[in-house]
Amino acid sequence: MLTVEGSNIGTTVQELRGRIKIGSLDCSLLSLKNSVEATCLTPKSIPRERNASVTLLTSRGPVISPSKFYFMDYSVEEFSPTKGPISGGTQLKISGSNLNIGANILAYLDDVPCHVDRDSITANSLDCKTSFVNSGRVTQNLTLVIDGAFRHLKSPFFYTPNPVSA
Repeated sequence: MLTVEGSNIGTTVQELRGRIKIGSLDCSLLSLKNSVEATCLTPKSIPRERNASVTLLTSRGPVISPSKFYFMDYSVEEFSPTKGPISGGTQLKISGSNLNIGANILAYLDDVPCHVDRDSITANSLDCKTSFVNSGRVTQNLTLVIDGAFRHLKSPFFYTPNPVSA
């Protein structure tokens, strides 16, 4: 995703559609806020190493941003701990690189959501809390989704019986 900020960018989403370019490629408009902030989905075919110009096409001609667009990728390396109760609430620390590059971050242990703590996100780690499951089970994969891009880490998490107090 890319956010373009300025003044009088456009008055409607329809008016702005097709007018934000990264290099020569369209950035698919997602939203427009008060004519000063537009968010768009970057094209999938941008070469990953390339610095590209960001251009807004206006009635007075193209406006080229002095900042270049540089595609950044992210990776997931590990998480801990690797076990917690079926009641959920275990705080996992997920480690990797460029984990702070997106606006929308989701985590899953197989198909079970792990709720991301937005305040914990840094370039190299983030925290999430496990959800409740019905019974003890072993998940096989951690999936991290940043702005629609999926990364999988094959590593088990063991849901254990809840502790019993005496």
